Amino acid sequence: MAKQTKKASAGTTAEVNDNKALLEAKDATIAELKEEVVKKDAAIENAVKEQVAKKDSEITELKEQLAGKDEELAKKDEAIATLTEQLEEAKGTPTGNDKPSYKGYQFLVDAFKFKGNKHTAEDAVKNPALMKELIDAKFSSLKKVK
Repeated sequence: MAKQTKKASAGTTAEVNDNKALLEAKDATIAELKEEVVKKDAAIENAVKEQVAKKDSEITELKEQLAGKDEELAKKDEAIATLTEQLEEAKGTPTGNDKPSYKGYQFLVDAFKFKGNKHTAEDAVKNPALMKELIDAKFSSLKKVK
């Protein structure tokens, strides 16, 4: 019986040793996999950092472009304001040159009498027959303009 106990004990010891070897091999494999995971994590982190840096660069470039566009827009707004002021000044109050005109002739008066009838300069320029008569008669309140 002592021999059987030794054999059984030797078989159990061998089995334990085999299990230890398997566990050590699995531990080594786990360690290698952990190293691979760390390397891949580092590679992913670097790739993400590169992408973030690239996007930050693009954002900075777009902000600079936007600032340039804002400056251009401000200049254009200023030009529009100046032109609007000039337009208002140009519209201003009527001058002596604001009298109605017809085919190179301008009235010097707002209203006049011709052949006993009263007319306004505005109505006269709308009446081609009357204008022809005035031009043919060399009407004194009508001057030729360039």
